[in-house]
This record gives sequence, C-alpha cells and structure tokens, in this order.
Amino acid sequence: MKKMQIIAIDRMREYLQQHLPEYEAPELLISTDVIPGCPKCNSHASVFYISLVEKEKREVYKNLEPIKEHKFPISIYITTPLLKGVPQKMIIGTEETTNGLKMKIKRIVY
Repeated sequence: MKKMQIIAIDRMREYLQQHLPEYEAPELLISTDVIPGCPKCNSHASVFYISLVEKEKREVYKNLEPIKEHKFPISIYITTPLLKGVPQKMIIGTEETTNGLKMKIKRIVY
C-alpha cells in the first residue's frame, strides 16, 4: 500500500478528548462502500465512513491496512481495495450538530 497521510483539523482534539474515554482500546476505522452507478456511463462512486471502534471489532472488517503517517493518539486503519485507489491525503475534521460534535472526512486528495 502506498503512503497515505491523515491530517486533523477543526476541533478534532476536543472530539477525541470527549469520546476516547468511552472505549477500552479505541481505533479509528475508515471504511468504504462502492455505490454502483449506471453501467453505461461507469458512474460508480466510493463513499468513505469514519468511526471510532473497539480493537476487537476491527477484526470483523476484511482487507484492513494500517495508516502510519498521522499524529493521532490511536491506531488508524482503512479498508482496501478502493475504487480509485488509496488517497495520498485525507483531512479529517468535525462538524457541530444538535447532538454535539461529529467526526467528518473533510477532504480527500488522490
């Protein structure tokens, strides 16, 4: 797997400080789904999901690759293979909702 860089922006520090204590062995999981499109125009799309999971729940997912280039206090994994291949950079931030802060993938650079 080629190198991929994860960058945190917005209020990620605050989000992690609030939510990490809820887990015994937390890990950040970036998973993908391919949404099939029109076979004529080949309009398939990859959708990325990001979530905190317990270490033992990560093993449910297949084809996980560790991401090594980040400054997060926890391990990060991404599912592979991806429709467009592995991104060079992924920017993760937060979004304020009525239920508090939510983690969100802000930008993907291929």
